[in-house]
Amino acid sequence: MAKRRSHLCPHQAPAARQRGLALLTAVFVVAMVAAAAASLSFGQHIWQRQVQNMMDRAHSENLRQSALNYVIVLLADDARQSDTDDLTEDWAFGADREPVEVPIDGFAEGRLAGYIIDAQGRFNLNNLVDANGAPSQKQIDVFKSLLESLELDPNLAEAVVDWIDRDGDQRSYGAEDLVYLAKDPPYRAANQRLQSVEELRLIAGFNPDDEAERRRLDTLREEHLTVLPVHNSKININTTTPEVLSAIYGNKLPLATAREIVGEVKQTPYKNEKELKERVQKGLGNALLVDIGVKTDYFEVAVITQVGRLLRWSYALIHRPKSGATTLAWQSQKIVIKGIVSDESE
Repeated sequence: MAKRRSHLCPHQAPAARQRGLALLTAVFVVAMVAAAAASLSFGQHIWQRQVQNMMDRAHSENLRQSALNYVIVLLADDARQSDTDDLTEDWAFGADREPVEVPIDGFAEGRLAGYIIDAQGRFNLNNLVDANGAPSQKQIDVFKSLLESLELDPNLAEAVVDWIDRDGDQRSYGAEDLVYLAKDPPYRAANQRLQSVEELRLIAGFNPDDEAERRRLDTLREEHLTVLPVHNSKININTTTPEVLSAIYGNKLPLATAREIVGEVKQTPYKNEKELKERVQKGLGNALLVDIGVKTDYFEVAVITQVGRLLRWSYALIHRPKSGATTLAWQSQKIVIKGIVSDESE
């Protein structure tokens, strides 16, 4: 019987293997091209996002600088036109810390907002010591009265004095290096004037565990205190809070009366400090502990800008002296890009 011959030629198996290898090679090349294309596309996306962030940051910075320059001009112009400062004037927008929105032409998704606060309407913590770094008892009495009005321990004032006076002697209820070196991590008392209100968190007694006390301290810091680069600033009675107004009289001026006065001057500001003295003279005599005035040299400014993905908070202290140019005393800012936060100050 004749053998059945195969329908496949001897050279067909290698040819099939070659075709399979070619197909595998083609798939591999396509995969590599696709991966390269994806990598290039991702890289281009990242580059475009970086460029956009840089553009947003530049636009935001221009808005911020423009807003601060506007405030400087506004305050300088106000000084030329008025001998007093009060909450009826053009500069006093957002004085309750509620930012006032300003429309931005050309930025569909942009935001500009801000407020100005009379820093001398608050108690200046650096007034607690004099030019020589020695404690100023009348200023300490005012601060203690302010603490009492907010149901806080008046002895906290002693710790603040120890923090900023120049000696290492601990006051009866104060705290010096030995207290702070025992903390984890350890640090020393500053023994110099405060740089910001937030520095209080480093001082003994100002970071309690009790939640209610923490809230009262937050109110104290946010509404009634300031830190100025001088030790002899006056309280502006046209812009102060009822608690501070009562405190400068050692709380002998009832808080209810102080609230009435603050409400009155929002509509009809005092032209000089004598008007307040006449208003509360009966029963108080010479109870006034510190100097008061109706003119301000320092203003706190907040500017909020948002362009694209970038949100920036800027804070500044503007110094407007009685003579000379109005300038920035300091400024700081916080920038947020999709949850990435950075702080800058100068």
